Amino acid sequence: MTALHWSTLREVAVSPRHARWRADHPRADTPALALGRAVHCAVLEPERWARDYRREPEWGDLRTRGAKEARAAWRADLPPGAVTISAEQHALAEICASSVRAHVVAAELLRAGRAEVTLEWLQPHPRTGREVECAGRLDWIDPNGRVLDLKTTRHTSLRAIEADLARYLYHGQIAWYRQGAGRSGACPPDAAEPVLVVVQTVEPYDCVCLRTTQPIYAAGMALVDRLLATWLDCAEAGWWPGLAPGMLDWELPRWADEAEVSASGEVEW
Repeated sequence: MTALHWSTLREVAVSPRHARWRADHPRADTPALALGRAVHCAVLEPERWARDYRREPEWGDLRTRGAKEARAAWRADLPPGAVTISAEQHALAEICASSVRAHVVAAELLRAGRAEVTLEWLQPHPRTGREVECAGRLDWIDPNGRVLDLKTTRHTSLRAIEADLARYLYHGQIAWYRQGAGRSGACPPDAAEPVLVVVQTVEPYDCVCLRTTQPIYAAGMALVDRLLATWLDCAEAGWWPGLAPGMLDWELPRWADEAEVSASGEVEW
């Protein structure tokens, strides 16, 4: 089995079958993912951003021969490793990077450290202690071992941002990274709490820094332990149950008006 990543483990929260499927069938790339990578590079690796990212010109009508030839010639001259993005995405990534650097706390967190740090470690089964190979990549780690994770959002309120962090299980992700950093020796046991830096990709392009408190970290570790135990138990059994491997009684959602539903027709049993 290849090293286990959080991107696979988090899918166990949907179902083991879903996680197994995603492990074998990675998601296709999307413009949103490409923008996220661009923002990460602009914020965390400004030298690579300036060197590798290229703003694609406006070619006009690509149905014409001239526009097609101009684009082909421009792309042929790109250096190895160059990443092309639209002018709009390029400008947005730079705005986000400027916003992060203008935030006093975020700027201090990013003053010194390493970006895109690859980790490999052994994580024990929460019950049996059997170890599994795991891997991850930290967005940023400072010289004292503090872990930082950069997120983008389209939300403009703090309450909506925090709701999204919970919805996408980021408390589990940050606990996973912190565990990996500790077990791989990238950070000491007494390193400061991990921090999420969240920057808006919509006006006013605000930035917030959220410290992982002990209760949130504990909740994240409990989630990691539950998902990991399920994944390892399923792997050992060779059985990956879906949403409902047995019979269920179906239920109407809360918003459904049962009176209207029953009035629409009678069912005889």
